[in-house]
Amino acid sequence: TARQGLTGTFQMVLLDSDLESHFGLKKGEMASVPKANWYDHLSQARRASHEARCMQIEENLAQATDRNRHTHDYFSALLAQDSVAAKKLFTELYRTIKKAPLPAEIVIDVACVVDITGSMAPYLAAANQALQSMLIGNSSIRERLKLRFPEVDFKLRVGSLAFRDIEDKTKQFEESIFGQSHFSSRNHDALQVLATSSKHSAGGFDLAEDVYGAIHRCASWNGQDDWTGMFKVIIVMTDAPTHGMVPPCSVNVPNADNHARLHPNGLTPEIVVESLMDKDIDLFMCSFNPDATGPTEEKLADLYSKHPNNTDGRE
Repeated sequence: TARQGLTGTFQMVLLDSDLESHFGLKKGEMASVPKANWYDHLSQARRASHEARCMQIEENLAQATDRNRHTHDYFSALLAQDSVAAKKLFTELYRTIKKAPLPAEIVIDVACVVDITGSMAPYLAAANQALQSMLIGNSSIRERLKLRFPEVDFKLRVGSLAFRDIEDKTKQFEESIFGQSHFSSRNHDALQVLATSSKHSAGGFDLAEDVYGAIHRCASWNGQDDWTGMFKVIIVMTDAPTHGMVPPCSVNVPNADNHARLHPNGLTPEIVVESLMDKDIDLFMCSFNPDATGPTEEKLADLYSKHPNNTDGRE
């Protein structure tokens, strides 16, 4: 049909990028195919690509049919004023609409940020034990996920950051580092770094600690293999408010907050939350003194929930 009745010799220019995007051929693949076989090779690739598209259309149609059936059943139950059936069918409909195919492998990055100032000394053994149970062994996050989703290979990478206060200067942060990353799939190694740091709890020259600074530093890890997982989590363990967030009942306590008005590095809660949202990191606070940490947690939670990039309403 390309000749349109014309005679003579014709040539076709094929772009590697088109063959990649339309037929799934690798760049330069045609160079290894004898010219006499080009047509057959291209025809086979085109056929395979077409069949894959057809299969995708059929799969989408099946999903749409399933949703349509659930929708009809739900409205039929509503019309019949069967509230019990309607509630059950609505749940099924919601799950059908929200359901998405899970990948074969999911990597989860978990950073453990632990306050190791002097006031945390009584709690550090319990904190390390809790993290150990959460991240290693038969009751770990990974094992529980495997039971719920056996078809997915979950890989857990753990990093750690132990922190003191601003006045501790060069001893303020102690981090796990493994080559190009702060994370390791050998979860015990990261927790061991944290356990070693916990043996030397000290510092913290006032009631408030640099919680904002620790979260921001952790979220700002930018090694080649940092924060590359599909899901990203920071777990903070502390017994203190961050600077500028000391509860009103403690404001007049001696040495309550040496940096109540301004963080030395200009950090604000907005900057901290932005660093979390920038890498799509979820934050979990574990407090050993809820009365003290309450205002800090509430401020971060409020900013996080109202952030314009938090489109799925995470809290």
